[in-house]
Amino acid sequence: MNEPAWVRAYRVAFGLLALVAVVRSIPRNDDGIVNFLSRFTYQSNIFVGLVLLGGAFLAPRVIASVRWDRFRGAAVMYAVTTFLVYGFLIDGFYNPFDTDHYWTSTVLHQVIPVVVVVDLIARRFSNRLDGRSIALWMIYPLAFLAYSLVRGSITGWYPYDFLDPDESGGYAGVALYSLAISAGFLALAFLLARVSQRFPRQDRNSN
Repeated sequence: MNEPAWVRAYRVAFGLLALVAVVRSIPRNDDGIVNFLSRFTYQSNIFVGLVLLGGAFLAPRVIASVRWDRFRGAAVMYAVTTFLVYGFLIDGFYNPFDTDHYWTSTVLHQVIPVVVVVDLIARRFSNRLDGRSIALWMIYPLAFLAYSLVRGSITGWYPYDFLDPDESGGYAGVALYSLAISAGFLALAFLLARVSQRFPRQDRNSN
């Protein structure tokens, strides 16, 4: 079944907005392109933007598949975590109309996370997802953590202060932050799997 035109329209609009916001953030970055792309915010928003665009243009049989539901679930999980970590650990929750923050920050940390959650409410998962999906969703956050810590120990640059031993009370502090954030990822993954099982779409067949 094809998605309604209004669904495709907002997915295109916000998918492009996410990608444009990432690109527009590059000139404001003073750490170099490699460090810029080593931040979870930009990586996750590129992924989310592509998933939104895919949901607008891919064939119905593709977006009704288990694989695509896993991509959608990952997009929601990573975007919501970006929202929460930024709000609680980096810059706090602020009025999105606050001109003290450049518009790209508002888009990447607040607007896009809300959009993907609303998208999931409006167009639910087509399939019931299980523990395999949870395990797959956790690969990227754990890989990002390992990459950030290993690269940081070599270069002295960390994408976020809570991953920097000098800023978070040593490696014990880094471990505590990492465990807490990983637990948050896992909780979101279980919640999304539960949502897929409790509220599946009724207008598509699984593939």
